[in-house]
This record gives sequence, C-alpha cells and structure tokens, in this order.
Amino acid sequence: MRDQVTRPSTFSVGFDGAHALDERREARWVARHFGTDHHEVTVSAEDALQALAAMVHHQDEPLADPVCMPLGFVCELARQRDVPVVLAGEGADELFWGYPAYVRHLRRQRELRAFQALPAPARRMLPRLVPASRRGRGFDVLVEAARGRQLPMHYPLGLPASLRSSLLVPGSYDSPWTPAETDGETWTQTLAFDTQHYEFSVRLPELLLMRIDRFSMAHSVEARVPFLAPELVDFAYRLPVEHKLDEGRTKVVLRRALADVVPERVANRAKQGFGAPIGNWLRGPMGQVLLELLSAPAMRRYFRAETLVGMVADHQAGRARNEWALWTILNFALWHRVWIEGVPPDELTDRMLRRCTVEAG
Repeated sequence: MRDQVTRPSTFSVGFDGAHALDERREARWVARHFGTDHHEVTVSAEDALQALAAMVHHQDEPLADPVCMPLGFVCELARQRDVPVVLAGEGADELFWGYPAYVRHLRRQRELRAFQALPAPARRMLPRLVPASRRGRGFDVLVEAARGRQLPMHYPLGLPASLRSSLLVPGSYDSPWTPAETDGETWTQTLAFDTQHYEFSVRLPELLLMRIDRFSMAHSVEARVPFLAPELVDFAYRLPVEHKLDEGRTKVVLRRALADVVPERVANRAKQGFGAPIGNWLRGPMGQVLLELLSAPAMRRYFRAETLVGMVADHQAGRARNEWALWTILNFALWHRVWIEGVPPDELTDRMLRRCTVEAG
C-alpha cells in the first residue's frame, strides 16, 4: 500500500487500564516503520457504556462479540479522518491457522486419541465423572470425543453446552453446524478439515465478517478483506496443515512469503487478539445495567434469573471470571429491549446512564 499511496493512513484502538488488550505501542512502531499517517482512539469504561445500546442496534442481532465495541470506535475514527475505505485482516487466522488455540488443541491430540481408543462404554462414562463446576468448553470437547468425533476448534460460539443448560429455561437449541462426511482420514486430518469447514461456513460469515460489515457501514466506511480474496483462499485452503502450523509456529507459509516485507519484530511477535476489557467493564456500572435488565419479566422467559444474578455477584466480587457468559446475556437482553420491546437506543442509553449516576451517587 505504501508503494501505491504517498502516505497511507492507519488506525488503532486502545483502552484505559487494559494493557494486555492494548496494542497501540506496537501499532505506532509499525506506523513509524512504514511512514503512515497514524491515528488512535482510546475507549474508556464510560465510553463503552454510552455506546452500548447503539452497538446492539447496529448489530441487528445479539452478536455478543466484544470486538464490536472497539471496531465501532476505530471505524468512526476513520470516518472522522475522511477515510472512506479501509483494509482489515479478517480471514488470515482462519486461512493460515494463526490462533494460539489451534496450537493448544493439537498438542492435546495424544491424550484425546488415547481417550478415543478406549471402549465405547468407558468413553461415555468418563465425562460423567467431571464435576459440574468444571464443565466448560473442554468438557464439550470431551463429550464429543466420547461420541467418536472431536469438535472443530473454536466450537461452540457463545456459551458451552453445560452453561446453557444451567442458565437457559428448558427448550430445544439446535447446533448451527453439522460435520461433513469424511472417509479414510486420520483423526488429525478430520479435525483440521472440520475446523476449516466450520470457520468458513459458520464463524467467518456469521460472526467476523458480519461484525466488520455492520460496524464499518454504520460509520459510512467500506471495509475490504484482502486475505479473503478468492484466488488466495482457493490456494491456501487446500494446503496441508504443516504448511500453516509447524512445531507450534503459526501462519508458516504466510510468514515465509512476507519475510522480505514484514519486519522481523512484527513477524515474530506473539499473537495479540483483538478484544475489549469486558471483565473490567462488567465489574463497574455495566454490571449494574445487566442486573437491571435481568429484573425485567421478559428475561425470565429465557433465563434462570437467580443463577445469573449469582454469576454477576461472583464476577463483581472477583470470586469468578464470568465475563464471556455475562457479556453474551447482556447483548441478548439489550437486543431484546431494542428490537423486540421497541425501546429506541438513545432512550435506552439515557436510562442506563441515569441509573448508573444514581448508583454511583
């Protein structure tokens, strides 16, 4: 881009008091290296609370991805700087296996294969021995492995099955993804196939591309995703896993291809995910907003409110880290107010800010 444009613009977003999620220092270094016109925005807890109802309005559905919040702020910054088109990196981690979770999952293959080699009755019995308090995403993986086929990495989106059963009122909840037929593959090959199939058929179109499209267009910015150019996807999708992930090193073929362009400091830097400090936010006024939303009769049609109130209390007291479940439910509750009950986002924002001001007083 620098070769085509005299001084391209770059944008980054950071947070007050959340250094683990703040990559502005590295973004500045890259901007200086390539000579870009660099801009930043800082999102505080108060900023996030003020933007919450508008975020849910633009989502159209309870997307429940914390990235929607900083994404909205950084797209707004681009628009303020009169940049109508931006390039984003969606698809690179899915296509070239850049997630640390992939590395961790593949390192567990020896144990999972040994588990799957057990007789079927033993496989079915072992998950029942896991205490209810420890039945998270790892438990979902164990249950599916007991049935003979591992879940793709990053599955499921949203709440683990055990948490859904404890929080949601009884009902039928269908999976958005079913595995394709495979024949004559090893367990690792099947896992790799299922993971890419799931990422490209569900997670990318229904989450990652959904969020960047909605929050860029909410600010009249067009976001383009060059890593999902059809020719590149056709080539890289079919590459064997070892060309993407080798001895714990991710994006192998991409790193090699760009070795003469991307500085070593960038190429060898540990991955830092794009996120938001929702754990901190939910310990403050945002947690009080969630409690108020849960008190509405409509929420009791979907959730076991008493269990949720206890989860909020545990999170705010530091006894547990429940931010992912609470953020998911907060998004749903706000979406319900805006799109089902018809409360305008501005009115909802005013109510939340007044309530938080009263609580603080």
